[in-house]
Amino acid sequence: MGEENGYNTLAILALVFTFLFFPVGFILGIISLSQIKKTHEKGEWMAIVSIVIGSIFFLFFILMILIGIAWIGIRNTVNEGDLYSSLSYKCANTEVRVIGIVNIMPEVYDVTLSRGFNDGNEIIGGVSLVFTNRDNVGVHIYDVPGDIFEETIRVSIPEEKLENPNKVDVIVYFLDDYGNKQFCDNSNSFEVY
Repeated sequence: MGEENGYNTLAILALVFTFLFFPVGFILGIISLSQIKKTHEKGEWMAIVSIVIGSIFFLFFILMILIGIAWIGIRNTVNEGDLYSSLSYKCANTEVRVIGIVNIMPEVYDVTLSRGFNDGNEIIGGVSLVFTNRDNVGVHIYDVPGDIFEETIRVSIPEEKLENPNKVDVIVYFLDDYGNKQFCDNSNSFEVY
């Protein structure tokens, strides 16, 4: 048994550590309270204060973690919403069409693309040209990167990939902040006769 008038050493340490590193102060507070009940030393109030303040700090710490997780989730949701709503807006206001295809030699085509004059002046990442045929046997995708206004692209389509292509779908894409392609849902089709 300790002296009745003496203070429990762990209770003093618990109070100090509560403000330095609250988990240690909390644990020391519980241990010292148990000792004080057996030894009848002074310092019960220090042990209780350490436990209460340690609990408050712990709850505050957990609350801050939960708020941080919620904030990250909300921010990502808002950013995704902005991306898709702005992507939808950009796609609705951007149109690239095939205005002509010339088969200049077997398996080689000159495809002339033109962008609408009423577009919102958005810089596009490029377009994907998706070639198919009437039999829907095979497909050939040709990527045309960069902002397009009116230009002619030479495309080689090997017969083993696609025989007698007669339809081209133009799918516009934009680049996100990380350089990834974000494709528009709409496309323009051009049929070769």
